[in-house]
Amino acid sequence: MSDWDNRLALLRSEIDRIDEEILRLYRERLRVCREIGRVKALIGAPLEDGVREAVVLSRARSLWERVLMIVIVESCKSVQRGLADAYLE
Repeated sequence: MSDWDNRLALLRSEIDRIDEEILRLYRERLRVCREIGRVKALIGAPLEDGVREAVVLSRARSLWERVLMIVIVESCKSVQRGLADAYLE
């Protein structure tokens, strides 16, 4: 294996480690979102909070970060919708 092949392998290993951390953090975020959904359902709060969502999305520094945050926020709202429906039945 050449030095470049070794370097590429090390970089790919680093990407794998980062991907695992991203997924771990995403799963943790979904867990917290589920709990937020439970609390909202119990107190009768609306599931969507445009002000809070704007704050979360404002943290994105680039278009691609904003796209990523939109996907994350929408998936969390989906989780909360499912929980709210279960609590209201």
